Amino acid sequence: MTEEMQVRRGKLAMFFGGLATVLVAASVFAAAADSKGGTDVDWPQYLGPHRNNVVEGTKLASGWPAGGPRLVWKIECGVGFSGPVAANGVLVLMERKGKDGPDEITRGIDMKTGRELWKTSTPCTWHPKEQTFGPVSTPAIAKDRVVSLGIGGKLRCQELSTGKVLWEKDLVRDKEPDYRNWGFISSPLVVGDLVILAVCAQEWGKGLVAWELKDGKEVWSTPYFKNYGGSPGLMVLGGKPVVVASAEGGIRGYGNLFGFDARDGKIVWSAAVPGGGFNCPTPLVADTEMVFLEAPGGDGPTLGVRLPTSGQGKAEVAWKDPEHSVYFSNYLYYGGLLFGHGYKAHGSPQKFFCIDPKTGAALWDQTTKEQHRCLLGSDGKVIELHENGELVLSDASARAGYRELTRAKVIDRTWSYPALCQGKLYIRSDTQLICLDLVGK
Repeated sequence: MTEEMQVRRGKLAMFFGGLATVLVAASVFAAAADSKGGTDVDWPQYLGPHRNNVVEGTKLASGWPAGGPRLVWKIECGVGFSGPVAANGVLVLMERKGKDGPDEITRGIDMKTGRELWKTSTPCTWHPKEQTFGPVSTPAIAKDRVVSLGIGGKLRCQELSTGKVLWEKDLVRDKEPDYRNWGFISSPLVVGDLVILAVCAQEWGKGLVAWELKDGKEVWSTPYFKNYGGSPGLMVLGGKPVVVASAEGGIRGYGNLFGFDARDGKIVWSAAVPGGGFNCPTPLVADTEMVFLEAPGGDGPTLGVRLPTSGQGKAEVAWKDPEHSVYFSNYLYYGGLLFGHGYKAHGSPQKFFCIDPKTGAALWDQTTKEQHRCLLGSDGKVIELHENGELVLSDASARAGYRELTRAKVIDRTWSYPALCQGKLYIRSDTQLICLDLVGK
């Protein structure tokens, strides 16, 4: 091996070794985004370590007493749809004290006891026209840092152990992205040493933007596309991390669903899918080289998109299910099945459903009363957090029909995704944050 080859190999080893250290040891990302999920040591970002709502590693109880699973601790919190994240013993929560509170607050909380470790605040003048009164974006933890995005556009990087602010950016002050009535709601993604966010700023001419985690220096950006409200997904394809994003209107010549190289922002693959409006649900990557998403526009259908065999070029829609949609929730791919909850349009029935991910055939559905349901997969079970505060376990292998295992009312109304770490489930509402013990005996 020549000296030049050794140097090149060393650089590659350092890059991928560093990437593995950050993404595996810090549980920010796993080597592949699949239905098996990562270990449940940490829940460091939106939708968990693989950005797919799945973790494994702890045996969960299949039934609860009449009062529900054991309450480990409970503390008060403010309003917001931002979900809790947890790593290295620290749980991070964003909130606002009241719908017109003067500040957004970020807190570091001891995962075991609920004791507050640190708290920081930033002025908030956001006055919503809709329901997003407090923070919606879920933070991301990587190494010893946590990155968060406030409802008013403040992107901030803090030290995880102390809350010390290391750098911040005011996205409104720079140039105002198109955030309409909802505020800034896309959840940041950390890949290696980069923070990646869907800013979708027409004035900037940028869709996704990547900054250095250490100092906030901009590294790359993609061409402009709409869909500021959607959070990007993540996968590994051909040995490289790929960010998955959908777009309202698309990028000319590429369509409206993309895979961007996480290292430089270049388009790896793209697809033209039905629909042309906004798209809130995060595109979900399966271990069958498929991506599942709701067609842009908010009314479905549910789509299965097959990636090109080479991993580059044009992806194609493999199937579509026009009867089922998640609207503004997320899909769960677990145990070889695709689950979802939502409705096709305002006024249409809300349904919890299960789809064969290979063919797109609906296996079963049930009509529900609620608009929103958070779904997690672990230990062969689907963990359902209903918007009315009920927590339900159901059988993840039930192809013939829905099979509930147990349920209990655990909290007041919530739309926030919970965090599952080592059998402990952390759930927030607009009034409280609780820790439940789901471990089986």
